[in-house]
Amino acid sequence: MAIKQGMTKTEMKHKAQLEIMAQLSNTLLAWQEREGRYLTKAESDGIEKEIRIQADRVAKAMGYTKAWHE
Repeated sequence: MAIKQGMTKTEMKHKAQLEIMAQLSNTLLAWQEREGRYLTKAESDGIEKEIRIQADRVAKAMGYTKAWHE
């Protein structure tokens, strides 16, 4: 019996998508730590909302329902 060597293109794509999703989840926290404290609450809330919307768009393009688990 032959032992499978390497990943298929589909497995590589799935692994890449999982990595992108993991980084998307870090985006909001990184932004809040770097920039969020310098803005008004309204500005911060507006940008946070937009980050979530844009991240969900990326997630949906890869077949996920959304980028965030609430």
